[in-house]
Amino acid sequence: MTIWRDALRAQARSDFGASAVLGSADAYASQTTMLLQMAWEKLAKAALVSGGHWDPRTKSHKVAAKFASVLKKRPRIEAVFELTSKVAAAARLTWLQGELEALEALTPALAPGENAEYPWECRDAAGQPDVRRPAEHLTRRFCGPRQRGGVHLRKDFEAVDRHFDRLF
Repeated sequence: MTIWRDALRAQARSDFGASAVLGSADAYASQTTMLLQMAWEKLAKAALVSGGHWDPRTKSHKVAAKFASVLKKRPRIEAVFELTSKVAAAARLTWLQGELEALEALTPALAPGENAEYPWECRDAAGQPDVRRPAEHLTRRFCGPRQRGGVHLRKDFEAVDRHFDRLF
């Protein structure tokens, strides 16, 4: 499974790098968000493949949030996030899990409406049918260079990737 682990991790890094480039310009919110979600998903799959807990041929977008719960069980996880205690690390990972669940929910396969890739039907303020597109209506919560969610998701990705070999 090392070949799959390495391939998934390399693609996660590539997706993350592309997301960072787009996000640094504070533009392309939907593409930045989509790439950030894809990066976390592939990093999670690489870790799960390492432990024999994931079949790499399985197609699913619901792995990154579960990955946060796996991280909680790792020894010295507080050092990965440069925190002073296991309690602080548990709180950070609970936050991360919530953010990753919200990010996963924006994948078209899981989203009944707002998503990071395709236009969706909805109702406007007057209750009239409308079609919205991610480029104009997607929340900037995950991708704005100064948004707390985006900043911490990026820092956490870099921290996990930097310690990946020790963790998995």
